[in-house]
Amino acid sequence: MEQLSRIMPNRTETIKTRVSPKEKEMIEEYLEKSGEFDSKSRLIRILLHRHITNNKQDVEIDTDEIKSVIDNSVGDLQTELNEISERIADIEHKVRNSEDISELANDIYNQMLVLDDSIDEEFETIQDFEKLASTPEEEAAFTGSAKAFADLNGVNENTTRRALSRANDMFPDVKFVTERNGMRRYYRDER
Repeated sequence: MEQLSRIMPNRTETIKTRVSPKEKEMIEEYLEKSGEFDSKSRLIRILLHRHITNNKQDVEIDTDEIKSVIDNSVGDLQTELNEISERIADIEHKVRNSEDISELANDIYNQMLVLDDSIDEEFETIQDFEKLASTPEEEAAFTGSAKAFADLNGVNENTTRRALSRANDMFPDVKFVTERNGMRRYYRDER
């Protein structure tokens, strides 16, 4: 008897509800077509139980909605990753560019005119040295301009100006004079 009471719980309570003739017909048609239920009472009891337990425990999962949320999240993450990759590439470019500028600064430093105690006193200005230039290297050294060093090294003047500024920061003996026209002439002063 105990087993039977577990299988068939004590159903002493009654719930009555009114439905329209059309709703009653729909229930009877569903009952016949499904073949899952042997009475209207059983159909209503089981569907009601499923509805209540599904709302409490077994939440229906809309896979399309979840897929959409995941796709949007992945899309947002991809966008952020692309932005981070671009920033890293920009930093790498700046670091590499900085290394290139330092290398060019070092090259130009070695190409600059060196003024030391061995220079004759008859040369009072850098322009006096320009007259002695017989090679492109000497011309760049004697001229000391960004354009001359750019031409000698095969780079543009803006890059050369950055390298000259870097050389001025890196090497204490690098000096420059500014002509009246604003052009700077760089040299090494080891006097």
